Amino acid sequence: GRKLHEVLRNVKHCLAIEFLCNTQGIDLLELKTNTALNEVYELVRQHVKPIKEDRVFSGDINNITKLISILGAEFKSPFPDLYTATETDPKPQPLSTNLSQIKPIN
Repeated sequence: GRKLHEVLRNVKHCLAIEFLCNTQGIDLLELKTNTALNEVYELVRQHVKPIKEDRVFSGDINNITKLISILGAEFKSPFPDLYTATETDPKPQPLSTNLSQIKPIN
């Protein structure tokens, strides 16, 4: 079980780095995206400001990692027959409540 948690933590960090790079790429190249990607872009930008100069990115990566964790708890499987929730599964809280755990940028 511990190894799985370590793998998941590492995957979340890798995804956070990808989100950070992709949102910056959208800014630099002034790309237009589809509606779903634009929502992700806007959500990331609420918690991580654009990169205008060199800085330490650990806080940005941690904020996006928290965002991924919160959104992962809210995810509804497109294949509900493959997994059935049990009484012991944690109940997800409303997304707006969970997002307050992430520090918005000033």
